[in-house]
Amino acid sequence: MRQIKSGFIIVALLALLAACSNDEEKRRYLPMLASNIENEVLVEVINGTRALSPTTLLRDSVFSVFGIESEKSLPVKVSVLEGKEVLSFRADLPDRTLMELWDTDEGRRGEGYADSEITVQGAHIHLRFYYAFSALPRAELMRGGSTIALQTLEYQGQTINPYKRYGCFKIVLRRTPQGFTVE
Repeated sequence: MRQIKSGFIIVALLALLAACSNDEEKRRYLPMLASNIENEVLVEVINGTRALSPTTLLRDSVFSVFGIESEKSLPVKVSVLEGKEVLSFRADLPDRTLMELWDTDEGRRGEGYADSEITVQGAHIHLRFYYAFSALPRAELMRGGSTIALQTLEYQGQTINPYKRYGCFKIVLRRTPQGFTVE
């Protein structure tokens, strides 16, 4: 009787585990990695001709960023660029499945993208960030020699070349009567 009871418990536990598991296997995020990662995005929010305070936007919880690939809220902080406060976050890296890689005489090269959604003052802004990857020959054997860096972004089907200076990738979100534009 005791063996039947413990057998029933095991069968019940297995049934419970099977019921709790998803029929669709949950996709795992496997970001493309490199020894040098350049994925910091600086954001300035402008209403008309006036820049909005990054500190106020964060304090009032009216600015956030969600990484589509990682399925997580991305941390946002206030940074300073050329004496001016801006918002700052690290965009998701492309998932390895979204990378196109090829070999050259100079090493491995690649391109990929990752999507993010910025929410500012209730407006949702979907952005696609494009990355370039490069690695020296046999970089996997070194402690360095590979880079993945933001290149451009896409918003509403248009490619935008952001402000790049001193290793910074800066965009401007400008409020208009129709919503926001991205520059």
